[in-house]
Amino acid sequence: HDRRATMVLDPSAMKVTELRAELAKRGLDTSGLKAALQERLTEAVRAEVKAEAGDDAAAAAAQEVKAEADQAAPATEVKEEAKAEPAPPAEPASAPAPPAEAADEGPPGTEEEGGAAPPPPPD
Repeated sequence: HDRRATMVLDPSAMKVTELRAELAKRGLDTSGLKAALQERLTEAVRAEVKAEAGDDAAAAAAQEVKAEADQAAPATEVKEEAKAEPAPPAEPASAPAPPAEAADEGPPGTEEEGGAAPPPPPD
């Protein structure tokens, strides 16, 4: 729709043939007396202006959302880059090596008072 046409359009100053032509362009009923045609076209123009205002508001809101998204985009890209590079696998914690004497120990309770383990049984 041409905004200037809807804003300049004054149904009260139009002839019946002009009213019918404008109503036909909009796919509206073209029958009736001049007063009915004027009222029908006036309502159609109001609806168009309201829709255009809604479109403008929606477009402005979309631009605002896009601007906010553009400002937030660098932070999002950094996060995505961090996700793209997997962290190197952590090395498993190695268990501390047992003391040399502990390897010679037998079952619990076999140590003597001096702390030394008894000699292993003969084969």
